Amino acid sequence: MPKMQKEYLVSAIVSIYKAEEFIKGCLDDLTSQTLYKKNELEIVLINSNSPQNEDQIIRDFIKDKNHFVYIKTEEREGIYAAWNR
Repeated sequence: MPKMQKEYLVSAIVSIYKAEEFIKGCLDDLTSQTLYKKNELEIVLINSNSPQNEDQIIRDFIKDKNHFVYIKTEEREGIYAAWNR
């Protein structure tokens, strides 16, 4: 029997491009939310091939955490394309 995916009450979608200065604070804020602590918040991070260092910051941050989906695109895409992923 296939493993069922967890259903979350809320999904927070974060589009990332040239956000190195702010991404750690954003992740800290999201993981301090009550819904995250209650396992009811999924955080979806879409890195639109940013030229800054967000990739490493994100990977280090989420390596021991749950409820994250991280996608880094090969090319720059607009915010609506990222959200539609």
